Amino acid sequence: LNEGMVGDYIRFGAVGPEHVLNEEKDKDDNVVQYQDDVFILIAPQSMVGTDSSIMPLLQGMVEAAGNRPVILMNPDLTDKVSAAGQQSVRGRQQRIDFAE
Repeated sequence: LNEGMVGDYIRFGAVGPEHVLNEEKDKDDNVVQYQDDVFILIAPQSMVGTDSSIMPLLQGMVEAAGNRPVILMNPDLTDKVSAAGQQSVRGRQQRIDFAE
C-alpha cells in the first residue's frame, strides 16, 4: 500500500455528478478504473441567485454517489448576502431540504 501518498488516491476541486467515478471493467473483467469510495467536500458554499450556485452540483453529486459516503466539512448553506447583493432568502428552502 502507498500509505501517506496522495498520488491517484485523492482528487481536488471537482464538484458535480460528472466527477463521481464508478468502477469500470474491460471485456476480460479486469478493473480499468476504480470507483471513488468516499467524497469529502470542504467548506462548500451556496450562492443561489448567481451563475455559480453549488446546490444543483452538490445534489447531483450526492445522487451519483449512491450509497457511498459524502461528507460536508464546514458547509455554509445558510442565507447570506453575496458580495453582489444577489442572495438573501431566495433558495432558502432548497438549502434547508438538502441539509436535512
